[in-house]
Amino acid sequence: MEQIEQTVVSLLTEYKTRNPFELCNELGITVVFPEMATHIKGFYTNLNGIEIIYLNCNLPEWEQRVVCAHELGHALLHQHMNSMFITYHTNLNSGRYENEADYFCACLLLEDEWFQPNSEFSTLKQISAYSGVELRLVEMRAKALMAEN
Repeated sequence: MEQIEQTVVSLLTEYKTRNPFELCNELGITVVFPEMATHIKGFYTNLNGIEIIYLNCNLPEWEQRVVCAHELGHALLHQHMNSMFITYHTNLNSGRYENEADYFCACLLLEDEWFQPNSEFSTLKQISAYSGVELRLVEMRAKALMAEN
């Protein structure tokens, strides 16, 4: 998880933004918004070096942002993995890769200061509501920050 945190710090240092769409643009990753089945929120592909993040156009804007951050995690952490193929055509467990992409998303979208005792937020639910990041990911980040201290 430390490598993921360092990846996010490097991005923030170099590009000065937490916006996953801006980061994709800076990194040369195309983001498209096709119609998809309702159970598919998005996915990442890298075909012959052409990187594309597909986001379901029917998702609300706040959720597209979160899914984009998750898929950007796959792009940066699992660039040569085809997680959809692994999930649907092998017996390998893709859970580790999904957890890593989730943690990347949480580190990117959630500011560490929000978890401090003197923060404007008194609960993790407030952070979730404010950021649009699901509570499960807020809890994941809070747990990691507590372990660091």
